[in-house]
Amino acid sequence: MLDVVTAILAIVVMLFIKVDKIERTDIKASVFTELRDGIVYAFSNPLLKRLLICYAFSFFLFAPAAVLTPLMIERSFGNDVWLLTANEIVWSVGSIIGGIFVSLYGDFKNKVRAIAISIGAFGITFALMGVAGNFIVYLIIMGVAGLFLPVIAT
Repeated sequence: MLDVVTAILAIVVMLFIKVDKIERTDIKASVFTELRDGIVYAFSNPLLKRLLICYAFSFFLFAPAAVLTPLMIERSFGNDVWLLTANEIVWSVGSIIGGIFVSLYGDFKNKVRAIAISIGAFGITFALMGVAGNFIVYLIIMGVAGLFLPVIAT
């Protein structure tokens, strides 16, 4: 029931968002042509190229740790449902707080530096989660990790 209510809420919010209509050209390009053009453009800009490579490398390292946290919780702390629920809630609350921070103070003077600090902090918190011996300590670290994701993503 909660999913239905939140879906209706999301639809109502989306009804009030105005989007300008995009003028299309007569030239019809294939999806692969547009994809190639986008990749060529991204890699022709040196800063964007370095940033994309950094993101690819970072997410390659972070993705397994992020996806496998439920297995780590089960192995280290037990297989009670509330443990996994607490994990997801704390991650979500940390991400929401991080998102609020970005929405209020997100116009960073040096965006690349903010991203680099966040990726570094994200990596450190994920490493600390692996050595946390107490579930409460683990949850605190998970919440702190969630704070940094909105900065990385935006």
